[in-house]
Amino acid sequence: MSNVTMSEDMGYTDAMKLYLSSYHLGHHPENFSEMVSGGRRVAVIMNASDVFGDSGREKYLQREVDDLGRFGLTASGLDLRDYFDNNDIEAELSNFEAVWVCGGNAFWLRQAMRRSKFDMAIRELVSKTALVYAGYSAGAVNAAESLKGIDLMDDPAQMPHGYSPDGRTDGLGLVNFVVVPHVESDHPESERARQAVGYLAANNFAYRAISDGQAVVVDGDRVETV
Repeated sequence: MSNVTMSEDMGYTDAMKLYLSSYHLGHHPENFSEMVSGGRRVAVIMNASDVFGDSGREKYLQREVDDLGRFGLTASGLDLRDYFDNNDIEAELSNFEAVWVCGGNAFWLRQAMRRSKFDMAIRELVSKTALVYAGYSAGAVNAAESLKGIDLMDDPAQMPHGYSPDGRTDGLGLVNFVVVPHVESDHPESERARQAVGYLAANNFAYRAISDGQAVVVDGDRVETV
C-alpha cells in the first residue's frame, strides 16, 4: 500500500525471518511456509483470545492447525499461561522451528508474552534465526517496538481472567515499524484501523498499513508487503 512511512532498506544485520499477516495466513502463505525448515514444527499461540474465555478454543486451535497443515507445517498449541512466572519457555520453544501468533487483543497478548518470558526468548531465537516469528492481527502488531495507537483498535481494559493491568505499551521490538492490520478491509476493525493509521502518521511513527489478505515479509534485509 502507498501509505508507508519507512525506507525499504531497514538496515537489518541479522537474517531474521518474520511473516506478519493482517488476517489468518493471507493470500500468499507460501511466503511463510518456505521460511520454515527442519522439522517444520509450528507452535500456535492463541493467548490474544484469552479475553474471550476458553469456550470454543479447541475448535479454533484446530482450524489453525489444519490451515498450517495444508502447507506442510506440523502445528500444535502452545498456551503461554502454562509458563506464567517460570523460566521454561525457551526450552519448550526449542522444539519448534516457527511460532504462529494468532489475533485477538494485542495488549493482553503482550502481557502473556511478558509473564511467560516468551518476549525475551523470542528476541534471542529470532535474532539467531533459530525460529521464525509469524502471526496475524494482534500477533503481527506485537512485533513492533510499541503498541501506541493500537488502543484505537483494541481495548486495553478488556481484561481476561488471571491478568492484571500494567499500563505498558512496549512491543517485542523485532521490527522498527508498526503493522496495522485490517485497513480498507471487510473486517469489523477496519474503521478503527484507519484511525490508528491516522494517529501513527500524525505522530511520525513508522508503520505499514495492510489489508486482509496481505502480509509483511521480513527475510534478513528484505522487507516487503505481499
